[in-house]
Amino acid sequence: MSVHAVSDTASCPLQWHLFVPQEWAQDPVRRRKTEIPEEIGHREKWRPALDTVDELVEWQGPLHDRVLSGFIR
Repeated sequence: MSVHAVSDTASCPLQWHLFVPQEWAQDPVRRRKTEIPEEIGHREKWRPALDTVDELVEWQGPLHDRVLSGFIR
């Protein structure tokens, strides 16, 4: 899952988190092929989404208000 800054002509990733579906988390062959570290497991999608929002709230600088306004709408 990711958050991007976008305009009419470009986009840029600002923050992202790896989402591992439950069936992948429980499949050692897939994990090995995709090199998913052992410490990374399945989490419901809303958990990394909230983590991302929390991290963006901590940011300071000119993009801070513009990025967060997309979540408030």
